Amino acid sequence: MDKIDIADTLRIVRNSIENKVFIDVETSKIELKGLSNAGEWKSFHETVCAFLNTDGGYIICGIKEASNKSSYSLVDFDRNAESKLIELHTEFFYDDFDLKPNLTENIYFEYLEFMGKYIAVVKVISLRNDLKYLRYKGKYYERKLTADVEITASRVKMQKEYKAELEYAKEMSVIKNASIKDLSINKINAY
Repeated sequence: MDKIDIADTLRIVRNSIENKVFIDVETSKIELKGLSNAGEWKSFHETVCAFLNTDGGYIICGIKEASNKSSYSLVDFDRNAESKLIELHTEFFYDDFDLKPNLTENIYFEYLEFMGKYIAVVKVISLRNDLKYLRYKGKYYERKLTADVEITASRVKMQKEYKAELEYAKEMSVIKNASIKDLSINKINAY
């Protein structure tokens, strides 16, 4: 993942708020979410899913961009919503087998004080290629520029075929330190 300095991003947002000049900080790796209503939480989950399926990124929660992209407002992250962040590890996202994978190695978060309010920074590390893609509410998302877009059915199918090829390659790979003595004709016949 590209080196991203959250402190620099927050300095730009602070400068933008203090000088009343909008400077856009959202990129393919940085997203801002206010998370003050249910619709924003749905969008937040779509972004997490997109980051998991693409190249990862950061979501700064508690800073809201005006709908016309003219200013920022601080909405103060509600620390009572902490459980919703923790649930990212085991809820919301499904793999090809309709299982919810444990994402503790892919999603990290911390609180920061910013301009007298609290924000939460969520770091999302992309999935290994053999684990992609996950879906949220039945849809697969990826990050394109600053948008979370649905992955096409043909790309999902290609990824599933790729994963099947990886599984087949594992079956055909050499097992280190194995010898002919390790083979059992009875176990092979039983298999």
